[in-house]
Amino acid sequence: MKKILSGTLAVLMLFSCFILSSCKKKKGGEEDESQPTVTTQDPGSDEGAVFTVPEDLNYGNRDFTILSYNCQAPEFGDTEGDMGDVVNYALVQRDKFTEGRLGVKIVVKSRNGQFYDMNDYADHIVSSILGGEKAYDMIGSYSLVPTTLMVRGFLRDLNDTKYLDFSKNWWASFVYNTCTLNNRTYFMTGDISTNLLYFMQVVAFNSRLLNENNIREEDLYAMVDNGEWTLDRFFEVASNISAPDGEGNWTANAFYSVGMSNANMLDSFYIATGMHLFEIENDNLTVSANTTSDKVLNLYDKVYRSIYTDHIVNDPTNKPTFAEGKELFSIMTVIDLRTTLASTTFKDPVGVLPFPKYDEADSYRTLIGSPHTQYYIPIDAKDIDASSAVMETQAYASYQYVTPEVYYNVMKVRYSKDSNSSRMFDIIRSGSTTELGILSYALFQGGAEPASMFRNAILLQLTNWTSNFRGKFETGMKGVVGTLNDYYHS
Repeated sequence: MKKILSGTLAVLMLFSCFILSSCKKKKGGEEDESQPTVTTQDPGSDEGAVFTVPEDLNYGNRDFTILSYNCQAPEFGDTEGDMGDVVNYALVQRDKFTEGRLGVKIVVKSRNGQFYDMNDYADHIVSSILGGEKAYDMIGSYSLVPTTLMVRGFLRDLNDTKYLDFSKNWWASFVYNTCTLNNRTYFMTGDISTNLLYFMQVVAFNSRLLNENNIREEDLYAMVDNGEWTLDRFFEVASNISAPDGEGNWTANAFYSVGMSNANMLDSFYIATGMHLFEIENDNLTVSANTTSDKVLNLYDKVYRSIYTDHIVNDPTNKPTFAEGKELFSIMTVIDLRTTLASTTFKDPVGVLPFPKYDEADSYRTLIGSPHTQYYIPIDAKDIDASSAVMETQAYASYQYVTPEVYYNVMKVRYSKDSNSSRMFDIIRSGSTTELGILSYALFQGGAEPASMFRNAILLQLTNWTSNFRGKFETGMKGVVGTLNDYYHS
């Protein structure tokens, strides 16, 4: 990993807490006495928290243009929006800090770029570069976009820039470690992306239904703490609780012990239980041996039976029912949890747990959903040094301003029903993971995307995992691995 040494020792910038004088309105016009604050993180002796961009950098108040997209959770502040919203306020302060620290004016341009628009988003970037526009100094996009731009040569190697330092706490080491080959890194994320937190996948539970079924919350927390929260224990706890509908059929009107907010949550059964799509060996990508291992065969059998034989897990093509009080557990993202808690009709208390492990020897892993944001520098950026300075400063200022609000004050307080749920969020976050095999989704063609292969095989009710994998996915995976290796080593 590249370490950046500045010529002059930078002065660590410690931030004051900010209190907005105006109060936020509750429904009905009642004043909300809680005021937004920004809690800063004192690095102490932690070298990873020391900001090293030189203090004397100043770009003369030039415009710095960032291309963004219609993120599900905002990643840039809106000075004309609700400044009583603690996250918006923190984002505004983050951007102001960067502007004042570097002498730039941040200009954010946005366009549609979610999953169904991501190809158009990528095409727009390509057209801008080929047209010689030099339109963007930095880009943030849906996480599946940058690999398509990278292999076409449209992105800068971030390890070959002056001010980016991925050893710092504000960068996601799990992305760096799985997406860096031959000392090249073309995109990164971390505290700079609020959606990286909002798209952590969790296991939510309905406390009322637990009590009605004589399941003690403290026992679940104890299993997590003791490393015993495995997939087998999860299914064991949830067994014998599901019930068919009034006509004896397993429909959307049945009661399922475990639900999923959508079919994408099936991906967690593969990734969050310790499986990989790609692996790095001697600085080269290979197709993971997990894809045809005994472990994946056992896992596939467990999940398949839990849906179609034991009816523990709701077929995700059915209507989700957790928010209707019809599911004991639900696998969802934090942003789904936010929606559930905001429901005016759902009033049951909700707690959270990490996704269960495959076995006790494993660590807890939390798959990050694809709608998070990856950041990168286009090949035609006007001033690469300036781009790297702004990107590093935005990430650092997010670590200081934004994460304390999004994670510590919103998720660990507002989304946590008690101290145990709050503590579970720390376990969930510490296990965050994704990998290049997932982020390379858009490089695959013809429905052979490995990121969704486990999910699709389950939904299609394919009973023979090995033949399905070798017939549909293996060739495509080897082709993409070859493409990526060729590019990273070119």
